[in-house]
Amino acid sequence: MDDLGIIGVLGAFFVEQVKVLKGPLAINSLLNNAERLYEGLLDAPEHIIERNKELYVSLRTNEVVKIADNKIKTIVNFGKSCYNAEPYELIPCGRPLGMNFDTLGNNLIVMHSYDGIYEVNLDSGDKKLLVSRDTIIGKDNPRTCKLFNSVAVAKNGDIYFTHSSSEYEIDKVMQTGSCNPSGRLIKFSRDSKKLDVLVDKLWFANGLVISPNEDFIIFAESHRQKLSKHWIAGEKKGQTENFLNLPGAPDNLSSNKNGFLIAMPVIADENHPLLTYLLAPRPLIRKFLARFFELTLMPFKFVNSIYPNPITINIVNKFGTMDMLSFIIPKHRAVIHVDWNGNILKTYHGTDDSTASLTHAIEIDNYLYLGSVVTDYIGRVQIKNDKN
Repeated sequence: MDDLGIIGVLGAFFVEQVKVLKGPLAINSLLNNAERLYEGLLDAPEHIIERNKELYVSLRTNEVVKIADNKIKTIVNFGKSCYNAEPYELIPCGRPLGMNFDTLGNNLIVMHSYDGIYEVNLDSGDKKLLVSRDTIIGKDNPRTCKLFNSVAVAKNGDIYFTHSSSEYEIDKVMQTGSCNPSGRLIKFSRDSKKLDVLVDKLWFANGLVISPNEDFIIFAESHRQKLSKHWIAGEKKGQTENFLNLPGAPDNLSSNKNGFLIAMPVIADENHPLLTYLLAPRPLIRKFLARFFELTLMPFKFVNSIYPNPITINIVNKFGTMDMLSFIIPKHRAVIHVDWNGNILKTYHGTDDSTASLTHAIEIDNYLYLGSVVTDYIGRVQIKNDKN
């Protein structure tokens, strides 16, 4: 029997003490009143990347779109189109998350949370599945990936990616906090097609970035509220070490000129810790919650199986998702600017609705462009006077 979660033995572990919001973490209102770009035209723009003044955005409609000259064009649709779908079904509709530009051609490498890893040709729009959700990965405790999340591409084309859970798919994000850590950091070698598990037992593995010299990777664990460093070259190759403990849950990471940006969809402090901080050392409570979630859903799943209708479809598809979480987590999020040594340079806080459920931040020409899993626009905040 394995020890991954509700299918095995739940164990106790600990999350580092919540950081105090002072110094470079001090609360401000720099993200408030963000501009709302393309409002009403983008459904939950979770991830944003930029090249040559063109934005590429992953959407809840199962699409990746390109924005150029204020025009929005679909680059790829991963199957069923769910634009303005009501009721919305997350798994049938699909959900692309993290993306990165390929270094072996004019392609996007896209993490489709349900299907796996796609290579998308930006000239033709053709897509090729590189790693499937059915692929069994690993020598010790081999298993499939249930929730593909973020990706980074090395100069030689090798792909480093995270999957957040081996237990739950994208429609049950909230339940991942009740299980033992089962996410992983994995390398996909493009030449050999070999998949190697670099780090295992991560508690909701999320964003990642490769260092400028490509000697280490920084990756996030949302539920553990931390960043870790894994060495991929040099004398420390294969070693993993703590990089930075954070005041809340980190999501996507993006490089900039002085280090990288951490999107924080929720900020915590000593008076308002995250639920996962409290649950980590309490396996019996986590077990109860896991069963509670499943038992609560059971009658709705049953009714929906024999009589699908908008009410039960919405309940089944939204219970446990980020849509549900957005109503219960504190309305305090941030972007943290960090250098490659783990020094916090500046923090941009937001407490209004303009940056709700912040998932990604990239810097372009003295502006922060902000992604989200609940808004219908890209947020934008000027940072022109920021010396960092």
